[in-house]
Amino acid sequence: MNNKSAHLLFVLNPVAGNSHAEQLRQMFQRQCDLAGATFEVYETNGEDRLDEVIARARADGCTLVVAVGGDGTVSEVANELVGKNLPLGILPAGTGNLLAQELGISLDLEQACQLVSVPTKTTQLDVMRVGEQFFVSHISLGAYSRIIERTAVSAKRRYGKAAYLWQMFREIVGGQSWRFGLTIDREKHHVLASLVMVANIGTVGVGQLRWGEDIRPDDGLIDVCVVLARTLPQYVEMLHHVWR
Repeated sequence: MNNKSAHLLFVLNPVAGNSHAEQLRQMFQRQCDLAGATFEVYETNGEDRLDEVIARARADGCTLVVAVGGDGTVSEVANELVGKNLPLGILPAGTGNLLAQELGISLDLEQACQLVSVPTKTTQLDVMRVGEQFFVSHISLGAYSRIIERTAVSAKRRYGKAAYLWQMFREIVGGQSWRFGLTIDREKHHVLASLVMVANIGTVGVGQLRWGEDIRPDDGLIDVCVVLARTLPQYVEMLHHVWR
């Protein structure tokens, strides 16, 4: 990419993680000045039409769209870029940042911003589709999705990843499981499970734990992980298997 003609659109989630929007804007300015690139910033507000925002930016010469936030922000931006031949950059400013970890992107925002302002390498990612919505990391049903849904934004900003632990404890105490009907490679399965994870990435977000050693976001495959765990010992056993 010719950096002199590079024009970046930063799609910024202002409530992601513990970063402050004004500090991030100063970082964008600093790194783009060093790279000789121009940029613009769009802050999400919960009522976004990102398709229109990105279409306008593209018409104005945008060469790279950068998602600044957590995995939710990355997924929202990626959803609008599928099939548009416009690359996606990631600045991991959220709580989990699972896709960034999977891709080896530095969690140091200054280093990550330097990477996107002077891009030297691109990777083609697989995507998953539910209806008309695309996802890049995973699709979950059951306990995992309840934990993510019920963890407040304010708690994540204050406690970081630890905010998920309290909600995880509540799910474990609740001990719920559900019956799922799955069709995988045209074979039907009926399972009792605490959670079903359709994974495009292996990163769990806890240390080096992974859903599976061979799960990659660019291998043309998705992996279905089925977990039945309703008590604390069962969850510990599950983590032991994931660790192995």
